[in-house]
Amino acid sequence: MQRRSGHVVIESIAAESPKFIASLVFIHGLWCTAAVWRRFMGFFAHRGWTSYALTLRGHTADADARTLGAVRFADHLSDIGDVLAACATPAVLVGHDLGGLLALASAPAARAVVALAPLVPHRLASAGRPRVSSWRARLAMARARPLPAPRGKAGRLCFGVAPPGGTIMDSSAVARELESGAITVPTCGRVPTLVLAGATDQLAPPSDVERLAVQVGARFRCVNGASHAMPWEPGWEQRVAEIHRWLIQTLGDELLLPRAEDDEE
Repeated sequence: MQRRSGHVVIESIAAESPKFIASLVFIHGLWCTAAVWRRFMGFFAHRGWTSYALTLRGHTADADARTLGAVRFADHLSDIGDVLAACATPAVLVGHDLGGLLALASAPAARAVVALAPLVPHRLASAGRPRVSSWRARLAMARARPLPAPRGKAGRLCFGVAPPGGTIMDSSAVARELESGAITVPTCGRVPTLVLAGATDQLAPPSDVERLAVQVGARFRCVNGASHAMPWEPGWEQRVAEIHRWLIQTLGDELLLPRAEDDEE
């Protein structure tokens, strides 16, 4: 089911048999939409979770391409904050790529956070980002136009196989912020946070992602056999199962809906 909330479109899947008091909110990365999370959402629905996946501002079917290039990181944070504020209880945030960085930045309003292959701001990164170094991307950033999805080798590094839902244009303003060091992420404080990096990821290298995890105070793990496109590349089943185990082990009984016999006591 889909519905609009402000500047975003929310795709939801209800729990088959609700077990948990918290819902899951998924945030996609650059050039993608909520469609990349459908496999994860199906997994979680079968295990008692209700899930919501966001298609971010400028990524919706009716978005104005003329203004997409100007959408900023802070705009996405504002939209995510509005979604979280509308949840009945604090939600668990799960993000990938740019969505992973947005999830980390939104941690204070969440119950827990999981970031898969989050993009690393330039000041923490030791390597360049081939997907925004092409002449097409540079031209788009210079002219504040929508950022084209990478092609060829850079596209394979970013997406592996084509992501569910395909690719779209994205915001050159966000790309400039990533490269200029304008984006800062606060510490997660007491919010349980897990950061996963793919061992063979060349876009968000494990050493850079670990540096980001240390800065925000998150638990870090490098995943052997994984690359950048964790939500849909081969092995995604192991990733989602690991996330589920971590949530249950970390949050414990506070996640569970009250049972009928508990209400009677």
